[in-house]
Amino acid sequence: MTILSQGAEAVIELIEDKVHKKRLSKSYRNAIIDEKIRSQRTNREKKVIKRLRELNIPVPETFPTDEKYIIVMEFIDGKRLRDVLIENASKKNYLKQVGEFVRIMHDNGIIHGDLTTSNILVDKKNKLFLIDYLIN
Repeated sequence: MTILSQGAEAVIELIEDKVHKKRLSKSYRNAIIDEKIRSQRTNREKKVIKRLRELNIPVPETFPTDEKYIIVMEFIDGKRLRDVLIENASKKNYLKQVGEFVRIMHDNGIIHGDLTTSNILVDKKNKLFLIDYLIN
């Protein structure tokens, strides 16, 4: 197991060849409310990812799990778009693709919630993947 990232909402781990996004408990919240919030956000994110795949928006594939607060996804071997743009500013054509993805999402009532160049991966074949949906 390798920790890839940890934020306020979740820890992202690489376990074998899959990414596990686990929503963290908040000790300052009432336990019942905390459980409900984490469960709802996890389920909503799974549904959004599924819908985005149906719309041909490039997002990681998800896999079934019995874990209540975990999303298991395919590992995308690549770099953050932020880093790609810093390394090579001529790669700005990626931003037109991102704009098209956002148009499709908004036309279908989906808002990313935290769309930054840090939440877009560029794989080794130069394909973009949107990640880390902030679902409130």
